[in-house]
Amino acid sequence: RKGVAEQTAKQFAAGPPSQLVADNFDVLGHVNLGGGSPNGDVFFFDHGGSVGKYAYVGTWGSPCSGHGVKIIDVNDPTQPRVVARVGGRTGISNEDIVVVEIGDMDVLGIGVQLCKPQGGSGGLQLFDVTDPTSPSALAFEPVPAGGVHELDMVTRADGQTLALLAVPFSEFDDTYFGTTGGGEFRIVDISDPTDPVPLADWGVIADSTLINFGGDDEVSSSFQGLGYFAAIYAHSVRAADGGMTAYVSYWDSGVLKFDISDPTDPQLLARTQYGVEDDGDAHSMTPYDVGGTRYILQNDEDLDSLSPTIVTSSATGATEYSGI
Repeated sequence: RKGVAEQTAKQFAAGPPSQLVADNFDVLGHVNLGGGSPNGDVFFFDHGGSVGKYAYVGTWGSPCSGHGVKIIDVNDPTQPRVVARVGGRTGISNEDIVVVEIGDMDVLGIGVQLCKPQGGSGGLQLFDVTDPTSPSALAFEPVPAGGVHELDMVTRADGQTLALLAVPFSEFDDTYFGTTGGGEFRIVDISDPTDPVPLADWGVIADSTLINFGGDDEVSSSFQGLGYFAAIYAHSVRAADGGMTAYVSYWDSGVLKFDISDPTDPQLLARTQYGVEDDGDAHSMTPYDVGGTRYILQNDEDLDSLSPTIVTSSATGATEYSGI
């Protein structure tokens, strides 16, 4: 294993670590992940037994280096070691990752997004990482539009494992280019990770009568939102209640809550609210249960510091609209 780790580490750029700044934290260790692309999501997974603790770090797509996911041994947090890299290919990014146990196998799921036309298909890439130093490909499930932006994976009490996917702007393509990609919130059965089975897709335009927060009309366009980047699309998805509930960040349409007890037929239960003067931009979030109360820890990705323009007219009366 040491030889594999040393060989993999040589693939990454060497050099001294950057200046480390930490308020109220003790820096335990540092590993240079190399340049070429900014790093994306970080997912920690304890494989247990003699394998232990590993960190999985994705790479983003600007520039589009296709470096894939870096796998880091963090059993000794003072000496983290890059031991493998997986999923790299030209023209894609591997930004968001999740690891879940399926039976006797630990499975890495990667959200593959296109960042160059020659990237091929975007989608869900699955790898066996039971031995994280020697990952092996299991399956690839393609999706429309630009690919999977964020995802979650969960094994339910009944043994079924689901991948929950956010596929931004597939409804934009359907609306304006006549495609049939379907909804942007997608559910895939990965109980057999070598044979993913799509179960459902849901889109705010095709499958709801939700009202646009920037006016009083039903959502009918992917660019009908609030503030500077006025858009409505699925950005992020997280499972809750043992895989019976899903929360989907839908940008300027808020965070939507779904009953997915029947994963072939997700049912919209509720959504968070934005006011007409808000900039919207529901980005990544995670549900958090404490003291019998559930919270959503959410970060709105504001793209402009200015408040939205508010428009009224003699034709619309007292109703306020978010102007662009």
